[in-house]
Amino acid sequence: MAAAALWLLSAIPPAGAGEAEWKLLHDQAAADLQRGDFEQAGLFARQALDAQGRQIEAEKNRRRAEGIRRKASSVQDQKS
Repeated sequence: MAAAALWLLSAIPPAGAGEAEWKLLHDQAAADLQRGDFEQAGLFARQALDAQGRQIEAEKNRRRAEGIRRKASSVQDQKS
């Protein structure tokens, strides 16, 4: 379990716009890991990964929507 918690913690990429939630969870996981509470560290590490995944998905959706807006604007300009 210790190896899994350490691996999860090290696998978490730096956060983007959702950095506050990610950092809080990451720091808690690191503190639990240092105390030897591997089960709790693993839980917080997984939550940090989930938070980062949600942020990545939100950014992908934002970029997708921006691309659609640009394409729609381009099509509109071609009709004018």
